[in-house]
Amino acid sequence: MFIGSCPLTGYAPLGLLFLFLLLAAGALIFYRSHGKEESDKRISSSEILDKKLARGEVTEKEYKRIKEMIEARQHGR
Repeated sequence: MFIGSCPLTGYAPLGLLFLFLLLAAGALIFYRSHGKEESDKRISSSEILDKKLARGEVTEKEYKRIKEMIEARQHGR
């Protein structure tokens, strides 16, 4: 008979816990390294304004006024 030969006795649960923690740490490192690439891409204010014009959220007159403000602010730095 197989009395006393349960695989979850002794150090097996500790080994499974270590394996789980190792996999979780690997997944976390993978997730964070790929998440940073996306967050590092910044959209300029001019690009946002161009998209608003394309969607019709601002008129051409508003677009020109805001564009001039953006350029003046960039040149003022």
